[in-house]
Amino acid sequence: MTALAEPPPPTAVLSYHAMRLRWCRLALLDFLRRWGVYVAVAVLVVGAGTVSAVQIVLAAASWVVLPLFWAAAHGAWLVPALTAQALLGLGAVWALRPLLWPTAWAESERALPLPAAVTRSSDRRVVALALLPLFILEAIGAAVLIAHDPPWLHPVRGRAGVALAVAALASLALGVQRLQALRRAPRARAARPAEARDVATYARRSTSTATALPSARPTLHWTRALLWLPLQRGAAPRSAHGLLLAIVALAAPAPLLIAWPALASWLLAAWALLALTAAARIDRLTRDELLPQFDACASLPLARRALDRARVALVLAPLPPLLALLAAALPSAGLRPGVLAAYALACLACAAVEVTLPPADPSAQSGRWMFMLVVCVCLASEVYV
Repeated sequence: MTALAEPPPPTAVLSYHAMRLRWCRLALLDFLRRWGVYVAVAVLVVGAGTVSAVQIVLAAASWVVLPLFWAAAHGAWLVPALTAQALLGLGAVWALRPLLWPTAWAESERALPLPAAVTRSSDRRVVALALLPLFILEAIGAAVLIAHDPPWLHPVRGRAGVALAVAALASLALGVQRLQALRRAPRARAARPAEARDVATYARRSTSTATALPSARPTLHWTRALLWLPLQRGAAPRSAHGLLLAIVALAAPAPLLIAWPALASWLLAAWALLALTAAARIDRLTRDELLPQFDACASLPLARRALDRARVALVLAPLPPLLALLAAALPSAGLRPGVLAAYALACLACAAVEVTLPPADPSAQSGRWMFMLVVCVCLASEVYV
């Protein structure tokens, strides 16, 4: 009797959790690989000739947890500091939302009959994966502070460690709630009329019916239809959030200058770093969210070059007023106005170059970004005598 051939082993089937976790892990690794180059360049530029890169990383890690540990020694500030530490993790999840909950994944997942418990468990896993670098940084910072053992920390080390663990759990919970809210958001938007979400419809109607029905519907300019309405009504949420976050971050050095004028050169260098980072990030977000709107309006009598220039102007718009705010907060003693003007022009020019040039491969872009950052930091160091 002929022996039967053994059947081939069954193909391994990935579960929903494993598939989503693998996708998010690859996306996060690509994000860390791309932005890690910029962080490394910034660390080397800022610490050139003074301290090593390891010391800069350890110092930055300790500063991440220092407010919470200091508040543990002063009971009245513990709850606000713990809340701020938890919101730091929520901010990280908010910034990484395109990697944790992309639009394409959301549309595919809605077609699956997944119970709420499964999606919540999946959100917990991907949020924990996204917050893992922050948790590692906080653990390193806690170890550095405990190793130095300042007198004010010695009696409250246990309380500080517990507070850090509670803040980490709160960050995880808030991040999961954020993803759960994103899951519910499309259902609320689905109840609106379709034309309220289609920005291209606004532009088409504004050009086609303005002459036919001048009294029934006012004319809608294309800049409002294709730039402001997507930011206001949720068609470009990542771009809107990126602009708001950039404005807050770039406005923060001004009050710090008033409080610590001795750190003027360092804060100018930090502002240049923030400006280049914000310009690169918002440029990427607007390319992803606004360029498809421009493509949908190809049949309209609008010049594509004008649309692209308007998008670039939108990305660069926050920089001049915030740079003027920074210059107004600078102490006048020892200030060199000519160098300050060169610094301002360099920051604006480098940001414009970063936004107007087409996307390049990561190595070329990182080299260009490093050169521009070095120029801005060198000028920042010479603003004061």
